[in-house]
Amino acid sequence: MALISDPVRWVLYAFAAEDMHESLERQFAVMRDHVASAGGVVVGEHSDVGSHRSGRAAAFAQVGGGGADRVLVFDLGRLTRKTAELEQVRQLVLETGADLHAVRQGRIAVGDLTVAAAPIVCGWLQESRARRVARITEMKRQLAERAERVGRLEKDLRVTVKPWCCPCLLRHPERRDAHERRRRDVCGIDYGGLLDHGSSWWRDGRLFAVVSEPYDIAGEDVAALTASCAPYGLGVLVSGEHAVHFPPRTLAVIVTRAEERVPDRDE
Repeated sequence: MALISDPVRWVLYAFAAEDMHESLERQFAVMRDHVASAGGVVVGEHSDVGSHRSGRAAAFAQVGGGGADRVLVFDLGRLTRKTAELEQVRQLVLETGADLHAVRQGRIAVGDLTVAAAPIVCGWLQESRARRVARITEMKRQLAERAERVGRLEKDLRVTVKPWCCPCLLRHPERRDAHERRRRDVCGIDYGGLLDHGSSWWRDGRLFAVVSEPYDIAGEDVAALTASCAPYGLGVLVSGEHAVHFPPRTLAVIVTRAEERVPDRDE
């Protein structure tokens, strides 16, 4: 009789910049599907935002402690975006014996985690220094302009802009812990392709609206979001006036309680 082996145990790691928290869930969704298609099982999910990297260490530690077999990232650039940190990642792999994989690049060998080899695996290291400096300068300029637009929005609407959260929390704030643990199917709200550049608006210490600013909006995605919000008594508004990420290329998709109205900017 043939023996049935245990499924491979995967631990997932995601990383996002400070103002891109919502991309974490998109990365996890893609990685979960990747593991499922490989017949494996997810036994842990870790993440970092900004300069913090404690989640990366925790992911590898789970393998080193015998709690998982493989570490999966969306792409190698999520492990580090600094050539100086490649050796740190390499040491984590060697010390824990982790089998490292990326959705985009496949299996990552230890030899790929060097300054010489990484450009072949990860395109973000191929930029010239001058081009990289120019890109970072432009990014800082755009972030400063966005911060100014956010400040004007907060003043006009008398709200405080905070990181994105699920719209179901407008009615059920007690679900926050479940969402933070990334348990799936907590609420069934369907964003389709609309979830991008997310934020939440707070007024007088109370969640007032949940906002996403995608570059492209499909009518079927708006219809799906509206239908899935309806059981919670939530309404959906698409507005160019309230977009702050990169107007006019982005539009604001605003979810609020149906009984509350999003005021115009000039009220």
